Amino acid sequence: MAIVAVVLPCILGTAATLPVCAAEWLLRVTPAAAFAIQQSIPACPRVSADYTPPAHFPLDPWPGFAVLCGYAAKGQALAMVLLRRRDE
Repeated sequence: MAIVAVVLPCILGTAATLPVCAAEWLLRVTPAAAFAIQQSIPACPRVSADYTPPAHFPLDPWPGFAVLCGYAAKGQALAMVLLRRRDE
């Protein structure tokens, strides 16, 4: 389920299946926003081909990472709630 939550928005956002505004919104609010951190990786001088990150990241690197952290915190909070309910 977690893989679907990360991979499916990337596929839908980068493929031409959704309108541009919907695709950008989807890539901003789903865990796929964490891929924006790849924009901060410098090019390696040993790579002979030109390296440029994909231009489809709608967020800057740190806000994208913050979205991922938010989803991780929500998942952990949900797990804690379910664990406490089960143990009562």
